[in-house]
Amino acid sequence: MAFAYRSRCSAAAAADSSLGGGVRECACILILVGVTAGWAARVEVPANAPQADSLDWVRTVEGWRRVEQLTSRPIPRPALHPFTVASLQGLASAFVLLSVETRRAATRAAR
Repeated sequence: MAFAYRSRCSAAAAADSSLGGGVRECACILILVGVTAGWAARVEVPANAPQADSLDWVRTVEGWRRVEQLTSRPIPRPALHPFTVASLQGLASAFVLLSVETRRAATRAAR
């Protein structure tokens, strides 16, 4: 039994040694990525570098527009308050449900 255990261990060790090249390549790639990221993080942009004005154009419903073309318009108020519409929908739903229940009760009573 001890012999079988040793053979399993030696087989596992042989498999690990065959993967050694792949592990080395992965480690080299990770080191290369880390060095590149560290170098990129150290690069400083001067404070007086010209920067694009991101506020020249804005996205609107109609597409991209210049800020100068936009005017501040007052937001129109809805004709009906949303609570009024919701309560009317609730009343209509309750009316339909009650009318269906009344029809079912009438058909059951007729039987």
